[in-house]
Amino acid sequence: MRRAIFFSENEPVVKFVWVKATCDESDEDGPSETVDLKSYFSDTAGLEPQFRRVGNGRPLNVNVNALRDNRRLKSTIDIRHRDTFLIDGSKVNQGVLAVTKGKGHEWRGPMVALKEKKKRGVYDPYSFYDDIGMEDFRDVVDYLMGYGEQGRGWWVPGKDPE
Repeated sequence: MRRAIFFSENEPVVKFVWVKATCDESDEDGPSETVDLKSYFSDTAGLEPQFRRVGNGRPLNVNVNALRDNRRLKSTIDIRHRDTFLIDGSKVNQGVLAVTKGKGHEWRGPMVALKEKKKRGVYDPYSFYDDIGMEDFRDVVDYLMGYGEQGRGWWVPGKDPE
């Protein structure tokens, strides 16, 4: 189990939640970990019929905080959302509205923020997850507020966490 942050599209609250993480050692490239987020993306009743598939959400990877002098993050943050949230009928995310006070991008549908971790001392952004905490919350909120601003980059090649 890994701790994540859930932003509900239906409630103006943000919750720390536990998500199931499974280690897969069958890949020839080495072990990796997957998380099961389907329950957070399963409410598809209000979506257009062609968008009602349930998955784990599309990842947005963040390794610098562009609102805080491009501060390098200690770990990459993986923010999951519905890939088609702007056109599929998703409602405005009330949890995001609550923490951003309506500033920034109009995020829709449910969102889950995860924290990635290093694998045996080598940074591998798609291998394993760690528990996200309050120390990461500010970076997640800053990303949600600053996304799409001209000239702001949230993923910088070569800025992988140490």
